Amino acid sequence: MVPVAGARLRVITIGGARSDTLLVLHGGPGESLDVVAPHFDKLANDGAQVVYYDQRACGQSTGTPAGYETHIADLEAVREHLGCERLSLIGFSWGARLALLYAAAHPSRVAQLVLISPPTLLPCDLAAELTRALARPEVAAAIAAGVAPGLAPYFAVPARALSLGNVSRNDAVAAAIDNSLRAVDFARLCDAAKHIPALVIHGAFDVTPFAPVEDLARRLGAQVVVLAHCGHAPFLEEPDRLLASIAQFTQAQLGNRAAVSNA
Repeated sequence: MVPVAGARLRVITIGGARSDTLLVLHGGPGESLDVVAPHFDKLANDGAQVVYYDQRACGQSTGTPAGYETHIADLEAVREHLGCERLSLIGFSWGARLALLYAAAHPSRVAQLVLISPPTLLPCDLAAELTRALARPEVAAAIAAGVAPGLAPYFAVPARALSLGNVSRNDAVAAAIDNSLRAVDFARLCDAAKHIPALVIHGAFDVTPFAPVEDLARRLGAQVVVLAHCGHAPFLEEPDRLLASIAQFTQAQLGNRAAVSNA
């Protein structure tokens, strides 16, 4: 439990930082690290350190719901606790947005960004996309078999939603963050972070249309990987390709930094 201003955060560390620290940011807002852990542990096999933490007032972390600025400060406190000069951030869903917010605020502290199923920058009619997804026969069949209607549309194979277990969400955390984001210009944040090497990973069956995610990648100058048999949670539907894509990207960036250092 790592003390931060007004809270204590549950932090889990896997492996030793012989080459890189990969900090995984869970989604929501208001979920917990239990959604993404231990799905990224294998990235530690190449000598990296993989770190997860429950965001403020989520999971086992304490504190009261707060806006995104406080979450940026919490992430900076976790970095200081880890003793890392720079982090590689892996953000899932809302966590991808938090990674971008942190990178814009502390660009010198971010070695690279991996944004998985990130929220879009362009307008998106999510209600229409959910209605379309609910009309898929496999989604309707999964709901009839007991898969939650709020989860089934987000998967290429909806039955895989059962492997998530009981996903809890702190609605007060979500409300506090969503309210604080209303005036944020994410296009401007992309400009502030576009010099940071970035990878965007998106599932072809995600309810968010790919075109808006492509706009985010273009603004960041990011590499893009589209997982053809995957929805919103690639660590459950295409874990091998997801981890291979991340490992290839992070190792390439590590090599680039070593080459620059030796030049």
